[in-house]
Amino acid sequence: MAEHWTWEPQSSGVESRIAWGDPATWPPDVSERFIRSGEWVLLDGWSDNGTYYRQRVDSEVIGNGLDCTNRRPLPSDTDGQHYVPWQVPTSIVCLIAEGTITKESTGTVSRFPARTALVSARPVLEFVPPQSAVPKFEDPK
Repeated sequence: MAEHWTWEPQSSGVESRIAWGDPATWPPDVSERFIRSGEWVLLDGWSDNGTYYRQRVDSEVIGNGLDCTNRRPLPSDTDGQHYVPWQVPTSIVCLIAEGTITKESTGTVSRFPARTALVSARPVLEFVPPQSAVPKFEDPK
C-alpha cells in the first residue's frame, strides 16, 4: 500500500500537525501534534480512534552516538517529548525519554519509554527532485 502524508502548520506559527495514511481513504483519522519550542520540535501527542492521546515526559536525556554515551539531562519548558532538533544534527544524537500517555476520552494513563537515534541528514534519491532527510530510528524497548 502506498502511504501519503501531510504537514499542516497551524495558525499559531509554532504548532503543526502531521497526518499519514492510505490516499484511497483520505483524510486519515490519525495525526500527530508537534510544537516548536526554541531549538526543538516537541511531540505533544496524537489523534486516533476519535480521541486525543496526550504524551508527557517525566525524564529525558540526550546523548552521543548510537550507544548514547555522554548522557545529560534535557530540560524543557513544556512537558512534551523532544522529537527532533530544529537544526539538522551534524552527528548522531540519542534521545531517551520516559513518561505518560493519557487517553483523553477515558482518562486512562499508561507509561511509556522511548529511545530514539537521529542521524545527520543524507540525500533521499527516491524523492523527485532529490531531497535531504534526517533518518530517525526508534527502539521499542
